[in-house]
Amino acid sequence: MPRGFCFPSPAPTNDTEAFRRFHLSLLQAPKTPWPHLVDPEFPNYAWTQPYTRTWYVPTALPDQFFNHLLQRTLPLPYWVMVHHEMFHLLVDYSPAKVWARSVGGGIISWLADLFEQTEESWSPESERLWSSASNLNLWLDHIGERILLAEELLATAFSFVAVERNLDDLPHTIRKKRELSRLESDWVARQAALMGKVFTDFYYGDSHPGSGGFRHFARQLFFQLPEHIWKARGRVTIFLEPARSLRASGLEMPDSRTRCDQLLSHLATGGGIATALDWIEEEIRHEDYNADYANNEILEGYRYSDIFDEEAAVGFGFEFRTVMKRLARTYQHIFTSAGARSTTEPAMTYLWPVERHDQWFLYPFTTGSFDETYLGSLFLEAFRQQLASGTGFRCPLLGLSSGEHCLCSTEPLVKQRLQRLVRWAKEGHFGEGDWSEFPAPCGPGYV
Repeated sequence: MPRGFCFPSPAPTNDTEAFRRFHLSLLQAPKTPWPHLVDPEFPNYAWTQPYTRTWYVPTALPDQFFNHLLQRTLPLPYWVMVHHEMFHLLVDYSPAKVWARSVGGGIISWLADLFEQTEESWSPESERLWSSASNLNLWLDHIGERILLAEELLATAFSFVAVERNLDDLPHTIRKKRELSRLESDWVARQAALMGKVFTDFYYGDSHPGSGGFRHFARQLFFQLPEHIWKARGRVTIFLEPARSLRASGLEMPDSRTRCDQLLSHLATGGGIATALDWIEEEIRHEDYNADYANNEILEGYRYSDIFDEEAAVGFGFEFRTVMKRLARTYQHIFTSAGARSTTEPAMTYLWPVERHDQWFLYPFTTGSFDETYLGSLFLEAFRQQLASGTGFRCPLLGLSSGEHCLCSTEPLVKQRLQRLVRWAKEGHFGEGDWSEFPAPCGPGYV
C-alpha cells in the first residue's frame, strides 16, 4: 500500500441496504475494473489516484450523495471525506506527483502499443512492451510508498480544519464540533492502523514536543494565513514530496518520513508559522532537483521525451501521451505572486457502484475539461490495474450502457483485442493471476 499510486481514506461505513448488496457481491466475486481503487474487504474506504484524477466514491446512492454535496447538507463524516479526497486529487503539483504522472503516462503508452498490436500471437515485441510497462509499474509503486506518510498526514489535517472552518455556518455548532473531534480521533486511529504508530505521533506531534504536529500546523495555516492558504499549502507539499532526477539517481528519492521529521523539528523550535514557511521555501530553493519549481518550470528529470516515444500512433485514435503532458501542466502556478489556480477545471472521474440486471458495476462519471485522450487513458488505466494486481478481467465500459450490450459491442475490433488480452493472460505472459473471461455481455459469443 498504496497500490498503483492510489491512496486510501477511512471513509465512514455506508450502511444502506444497496451498499451491503454491493459489498456481498465483491466478497462472492472480488473482481472490478479498478482493483487498486476498490478493496473488497473494505469497500467503504474511499480511494483516489491523483495522476488520472480518479476517485472511488463509496456510495450506492450517488444521486443523493451529490445532491447533498451541492446543498451542503452532507453529514460531517462525508464532508471530511470530500475534502480529504480533493486534497489528493487537486494538490497534485509536487515533484513526486509530477514524476508519478509521467511514469503513469509511460505505462499507458506501452499498454496502448501492446493493445494495438496486429499479431494475434504473443511476440518478442509484445514481450518488450509488457516488460517496459512492468518496470514502470514498480516505479509507480515506489513513488507512492515514499510519499504515503506525508500525503496522508497533509490530507487528513487539512480536511478536518477545512470542515472546522465552515461549522459556524451550520446549526448546532457546539454539538458538531464535538462530533468532529470524535470523528478526527477515530479517523487518525484508522490511518494509524494502516500506516503504523508513526502516523499518530506525527499528526499530534507526540514525537516532537512543542511542534503541535501536523494537526496544529494545518490550523495555523488556515486561521493565521487564510488569504495565502493555497500557496502555502502548495509549498509545504512540494517540500514534503520531493523527487530526484530519473537520470541522476534512478528510483532514489527522499522518504517523506524524513521530510516530516525535519518539518516538525523546525516547528518545535517555536519560530512561528511565517518563519516555518520562509524556512521551507529556502530549503526548496537550495535543492537542485526542486529548484526549477521556484521558477514555474518542470524539472529536467521529468522531461516527457524521456518517458514517451516520439511516435504517438497508439490506437483508438487517441494520442495517449498528450493527456499526461497536458494534465502535468495544469497546476504550474503555485509560485506565482497570487498563488492562483488554473482557470480551467481539470478532468476528474468519479467511480461508484451501480446495480443493473442483478449485476454490480463501477460506473465512471467524468467531469471538467476532458477529451478522447483522457477517456482513452482511463480505459487503459483500468487494465493496468488489473494486470498489475493479477485480477482480471472486467471491462471498464461495462455498465455505461443501460441496455443489454456493453458499449464495446459497437467496436468489434476493441472486443477482439480484449479477448486476446484474456488469452495472453491465460498463456502466462502476464505472470500468475486470477484470470477469467470477461463476463457477459463482453465475453465470447456476445455481439
